[in-house]
Amino acid sequence: SAASDVYKRQNNIREGNYRLTKLVGTIDYDEDLTARALLKNYVLYAYNSRTDEFFENYSDEILSWEMDKVPLIKNDEEN
Repeated sequence: SAASDVYKRQNNIREGNYRLTKLVGTIDYDEDLTARALLKNYVLYAYNSRTDEFFENYSDEILSWEMDKVPLIKNDEEN
């Protein structure tokens, strides 16, 4: 039914948000377009019960996104 599809989609959004925030902390989906795209694609994969494939197919993009979120650590020699 349409109601169960809406519930499933909402649940997939919550699950995707949880899994992405476990990687980088708080996410502002209005500002972070990569996170928004990842969440949208996660929801599509989850809707089709393919979340393992999502993480395989998007592993490079996820890693790059995670690295962008890590504050740069200055080398002592540069200070």
